[in-house]
Amino acid sequence: MPADGLPWLEAKQLASLSEYQHMFELFRSWEIKKIRFTGGEPFIRKDFMSIVDISQQMDFENIAITTNGVLALPHLAQLKAWNVQNLNFSLDSLDGQRFEKITRRNDIEKVLFAIDKALELGMNVSVNAVLQCDTTEEEMHNMMHWALEKNIHIRFIEEMPFNGQGITPDWHWNWRRVENCILSQFPDATKQVKKPGSTADVFQIKSSEGSLGIIPAYSRTFCGTCNRLRLTPEGNLHHCLYSHQAYPLLKKIREGLSSEYITQEVSAFVKGKAINGFEAEKENQQQLASMAQIGG
Repeated sequence: MPADGLPWLEAKQLASLSEYQHMFELFRSWEIKKIRFTGGEPFIRKDFMSIVDISQQMDFENIAITTNGVLALPHLAQLKAWNVQNLNFSLDSLDGQRFEKITRRNDIEKVLFAIDKALELGMNVSVNAVLQCDTTEEEMHNMMHWALEKNIHIRFIEEMPFNGQGITPDWHWNWRRVENCILSQFPDATKQVKKPGSTADVFQIKSSEGSLGIIPAYSRTFCGTCNRLRLTPEGNLHHCLYSHQAYPLLKKIREGLSSEYITQEVSAFVKGKAINGFEAEKENQQQLASMAQIGG
């Protein structure tokens, strides 16, 4: 998030609850089985829990939420009651000063309390940590040991170029270095067979129900089995973050086009996807957006 923030969208640019229901019905007809709501902090939207309620009535096999943890706590019990089992917390450091430097907020205790509460409720908790150029190995080691002690699935993510400034990330924290760091700390770590569509390389440790993982988001080694679509708050559908192409799903719904017609157009849109993120980036002549605009 840029220090001076981003332009706010007008309310009319956002999908209403009934439009979310329409989009979820389309997703079900396309045999989409999993929905993930992403942040920053999705709970900042006042009617967010109503959107989750609509989705959980649509019989998706899996509903997950990514949150920075700042506003999540009051909603955890209801999410558990709705069988929203998978919570992913974005947390780049356990050090309070580093946390405040990264987020410009002194909220680390609030986030850690929300994580502990989710664990207490028996929810499946993951943590995503973006590795920045000034992340130290000691910081990584602390996060690994903390996660395994709490039976948390932690995923270390290569920094991506979605900073809204056209700045290429410092790639010294690439997936190979992260893997070496994991194995140096846990020589008995066992690399799991990667499931199709998964973005993470996962290592299991015998002493914990948690796990250690790597998401090579900049290396893009998982493109070959990618099966994800991303819907922005404005209702635009993306098939690859590195591509400038988007299908204006909400606009088409508001134009009154039939579900059959929209489905045909989305099918053609997805079939036109580049073979991988590198080719998509080559085709993209625009500056990559900020992750704060796309959804993390």
